[in-house]
Amino acid sequence: MKRKNGQEVKTKRDKAIYFLYLLILFLLLSNFFTYFLKSTPSKTTEDEFKFLNPARKFVRQEDLIVNFQPLRDYLNDKYEADPNVSVYFEYLPTGSNIAISKDAEFYPASLLKVPISMAVGKKIEKGEWKWTNELVLMSTDKDVKFGNLYKKPVGSTFTIEELARNSLADSDNTAHFILLRNLEMTDVNDVYEHIGLKGFMDTDGSISAT
Repeated sequence: MKRKNGQEVKTKRDKAIYFLYLLILFLLLSNFFTYFLKSTPSKTTEDEFKFLNPARKFVRQEDLIVNFQPLRDYLNDKYEADPNVSVYFEYLPTGSNIAISKDAEFYPASLLKVPISMAVGKKIEKGEWKWTNELVLMSTDKDVKFGNLYKKPVGSTFTIEELARNSLADSDNTAHFILLRNLEMTDVNDVYEHIGLKGFMDTDGSISAT
């Protein structure tokens, strides 16, 4: 009787140990598959659609959903019939755009001060100029239409930083012409080419919004 009871106890113990082994094995296998399933990269949108703008990854998803229709309606109602207005706006993350007479050509006027200032910045970046360098006002630089530097006497000197600030912030034509006179044409043409206006200096000066 005692021998039988001993065998039953041993059998139960063996079963318990066997069950414990199975449980441990199950847990190990579960963790194993969970790890590798998580480690395996899923097929991303970029993999499926090769021509999507890669910059989308840097834009928050909520910023991709922007309704420009109210702004589009407002601008169309206010300016679509005006022959002197040309607008082209594009939201780069999605390509959504607003266009009003986008192919109409106009003289860019003071917008030309921007590429000239870019050319100045490029010379400083290359170490050819410094913001603290001074340039001299000559009589041919003076323009009374915009700005106040024309009131200064010929021979006055201004730092490049002062001239760039006056040109951009005050649309000062005199400051603009001082900078332009001291630039090489290759400096200016390089900037025009960079912003998509290659050969602009050989045209009548009119450009469209696109």
